[in-house]
Amino acid sequence: MQIIIRPLVKELIAGNGTGANIWGINKFGIQKLFKRLKEDTGIPRNPYSFRRGFACNLHRKGLSTLDIMHLGGWSDLSMVLRYTRSITFEDCLEHYKKATC
Repeated sequence: MQIIIRPLVKELIAGNGTGANIWGINKFGIQKLFKRLKEDTGIPRNPYSFRRGFACNLHRKGLSTLDIMHLGGWSDLSMVLRYTRSITFEDCLEHYKKATC
């Protein structure tokens, strides 16, 4: 899957007029994005929470852990299994609501 996607991403970057930075943000742009998300929503976020959410949502929709591994760019199944095996998305959401209320 990555072999197919990589050339497409390179083509997108080459044709978008922004160079290697397809989002038009500087070095600290992602950090600023997460800070703004926390300020706007009150929910602390980081890149790992998005990767974990990505894996949990795909697993909940029935994708295999191998498919999730390839789509998420993990090199082995260990993190995918960690994210998807022990607790369901609904359980995580319920725990989060209890912790933040």
